[in-house]
Amino acid sequence: MATYHLSLKNGKVGTAEQHADYILREGRYSGGKRAEELVYKDANLPRWAMSASAFFACADRYERTNGRAYAEFEIALPNELTHEENKKMVNDFITAHIGNNKVWTYAIHSKPATFDDSQEQIHVHIMICERIVEDGMTKAKSPSKFFKRYNSKNPQNGGYLKDRALSGSRTEIAKNLKGIRQSWEDMVNAEYKTHGIDKVVSCKTLKAQRDIAAEAGDEDMVEFLNRTPQEHLGPALAYKTKKIIEENGYDQENIDNTLDKIYQMSAKAFGVIIDKIQKARKAAELKYKKQIELERKEKEYSEKRLAELTMSGEIIRKDFVKLLGSVNNQIKW
Repeated sequence: MATYHLSLKNGKVGTAEQHADYILREGRYSGGKRAEELVYKDANLPRWAMSASAFFACADRYERTNGRAYAEFEIALPNELTHEENKKMVNDFITAHIGNNKVWTYAIHSKPATFDDSQEQIHVHIMICERIVEDGMTKAKSPSKFFKRYNSKNPQNGGYLKDRALSGSRTEIAKNLKGIRQSWEDMVNAEYKTHGIDKVVSCKTLKAQRDIAAEAGDEDMVEFLNRTPQEHLGPALAYKTKKIIEENGYDQENIDNTLDKIYQMSAKAFGVIIDKIQKARKAAELKYKKQIELERKEKEYSEKRLAELTMSGEIIRKDFVKLLGSVNNQIKW
């Protein structure tokens, strides 16, 4: 099971320009290690906006004081795909769920995973202005009009209407977000299948996944999913935890001392690390069981097919080896 993460956040007036600078690694964030994490960025902007940060600076200035300046999707991308393939997935997501009649900007970031430097932690931030620009970006209204309250009787005198799909009632938002999360699950799994990657992601809760596995009679998967959802530590706490692990070691001899120091620093970090250890153990057990089952099926099939070929007098070593390779691919874990 691969990692799935898709969240929706809202940004208040007064925070939009700085956040755009942050995700795009511009302004005060244009140098240092943060800048090195930037893989790619893009934007769909009105003609008058020189940059995404400039546009969201206008949102800070002209949106009503207690209003919302932007919405933001934060999405984990498949680290098994190339950067170009992930960029295409982001563009497909925007086409499907945002469109080019709204202002958006996105930035793809990548850095080594906190607890495993060999793994890439790649994700995208997509900032959106929910106002629907029906006359196209090249003819978009000036900043002072763009963000005004919509005037239904005289649309030319007001600002653009907001799309309420992600800012209506809680029930409506939850329903729409559920559909978007399912859509992203389908998109990722389709890409995995296209590239021959034997993994899947799921937007469902662990409980829902356990229920599905139980219905299918997959007891091993039920056991693997029988755990509490992992919490996120956040960058600062993750860095401190990683430093303790690096300084004290995590092999069998040192793990108890390391865990004790993590617990003294933060009970939350301790809980997350224990959950990760348990998940890794369960994953290893599940992989071992599947390998044993694979070997059993291979042996059973080989013996059966060998008997059939022997009886017909058609044993040809080359074809037999090729046949076994085909079987192995079909039942590969």
